[in-house]
Order: sequence, then structure tokens, then C-alpha cells
Amino acid sequence: MIMKKLLMPLLATLFVGVMATSCEDEYIIESMNTKVGTVTVVDSDWTSFPGSNIEGRYLQAEIEWPVLTQTVLDWGNVNVYVYVGNKQYSLPYVCPVTYTMTDGSQVVVAENIKFYLLPGHVYIVMQDLDGEMPDGYIEPMTFRMVATWPVDYIIRDDK
Repeated sequence: MIMKKLLMPLLATLFVGVMATSCEDEYIIESMNTKVGTVTVVDSDWTSFPGSNIEGRYLQAEIEWPVLTQTVLDWGNVNVYVYVGNKQYSLPYVCPVTYTMTDGSQVVVAENIKFYLLPGHVYIVMQDLDGEMPDGYIEPMTFRMVATWPVDYIIRDDK
């Protein structure tokens, strides 16, 4: 009986130690790749879409970014930020967007800005919260894109 009491904790400790050791090496990431891109989207870069009865008109800008391989999308992380003044905010974000009207006046509207990714492309989508986007010129907006992914995976997958 005493032997059984001593043997069970010892076997349990050995089992946990063996399991932890066997899984330990599989997921070690020694270094990461990081790429940063900054792009300014001007009025002519936006494409207008009519939307639906539920959601009003929205605008979309396509940014080509060759860094976004399928490997990066599968194994990495991508964050997109918008600069408002001298600060950057992570998307999705509701931010003020300035429209310059044909008469020269400016209208500032709160827009919902989000993004989605496909290999080689970042799509920025902007939609007015109350569905009433002005038909004016959109002032340039700057976006920052940050992609990180493990070095181990990119070397193995791209061979």
C-alpha cells in the first residue's frame, strides 16, 4: 500500500514531464518577419457602391500589398491603422472624414472604416453611420498596415 502511494505520484510526474517535453519543441517561434506599409488614399482611389436598403452607400479602396501571401494570411497577423491628425487608430474605427464640397465648403462626417484582406490586397471600406454620405471630394487619408508572421512558416511554405 505504501509502495502504491509513492509510485502513483512518481508515475504521474514522469507522464506529465514526458508529455510537456514532447510538445514543447513543436511550437517554438524563434523569430518573426515584420513588414510595415504606409499608403495615402486620395479621392480618386475610392470606388462607390450603392449598398442595400439596410446599409447605405459605401466606398472601397483597394491597396495592392504583395507582402500578403497566403502564408502570411494563414499563419500571421495583419493590423491596419488610420491616421487622424497626428494619431493612429486601429481599424475598425469610427472617425471623422472631411469632404470638400463643390462650393469649397467642408463637411465632416463620422464614418465607419474597416478592412478586409485577400492575398496581395488590403481593402479599406468606409460607410457613413447614418447612410448619408456627401457627394463631395474626400480629403486624403493615410493608412498604416503591419504584417507579422513566423520566419519558420514562411521558409517552409515558400519552398
